[in-house]
Amino acid sequence: LFGLGGIFTELFKDRAIGFPPLNQVLAQRILEKTKAYRLLKGYRNIPPANMKAVEETMINFSQLIEDHPEINELDINPLIPQDDNLVAVDARVMIDKNPDEKPHMIISKYPSHYIKKVTLKDGTEVTLRPIKPEDEPLWQEMFESFSEETVRYRFFRVIKETPHKMRTRYCNIDYDREIGIVAESKKDGKRRFLGVTRIIADPGSNDKAEFALVVSDKWQRLGLGAEFIDYTLEIARKKGFDQIYGPVLKDNIPMIKLCREKNFEFKEGDPGEYMISHDL
Repeated sequence: LFGLGGIFTELFKDRAIGFPPLNQVLAQRILEKTKAYRLLKGYRNIPPANMKAVEETMINFSQLIEDHPEINELDINPLIPQDDNLVAVDARVMIDKNPDEKPHMIISKYPSHYIKKVTLKDGTEVTLRPIKPEDEPLWQEMFESFSEETVRYRFFRVIKETPHKMRTRYCNIDYDREIGIVAESKKDGKRRFLGVTRIIADPGSNDKAEFALVVSDKWQRLGLGAEFIDYTLEIARKKGFDQIYGPVLKDNIPMIKLCREKNFEFKEGDPGEYMISHDL
């Protein structure tokens, strides 16, 4: 919870709520919802605060809660900007001496153990890693590189634009129930996404998960699709799923060929589609 502190806490009830773990993007979104944000940006003769320091403090605060399940309550009030720093005038913490052994986080922390390095057929070094909320600009750039055919193969229809709500849906995810793995390259000193594979737990079954993948046109036929499939199967096994499945358009010949090579089972799906699956 973030908002105006000190004597203004109860008077103005300026509050915005976010759930840990926080990152820079999420911290900024919480700040932007409050009246305090306008003051922190500078007002009349009041100089702006160091917003990076404010965001870092929120992230560190979130990390503290994440690392210590025995914390029942923790507040810093007031937290005052001073020059380029922040001063905590008062703080309070309440500790549970017998914390519950169950997970104390509503949202799972970033699964860094799924970061992996691979090399494509042309020698390009690629990092496979879980997607983050702050990856939205790179995700959008990747989408804009797709041909109309690639868009249709992935989304089963032609999409010209991706509204913010859609981009958030694909980048800001709950790692407990789904995982999106991006292939990131820093070739020629430029960060770019070459593709993404995604696993989403079936809401009607704890044993199955739906998957989908896409590779940007320029980076197709270099073995990335096969890397995605192999890693998708590996992660799904680690998460305890018994099967992954997903629809594929019948004219998506490259995907069909790849999935046959990986021993997927094919069944008739909706008109113009196969439903493919792989037991784990």
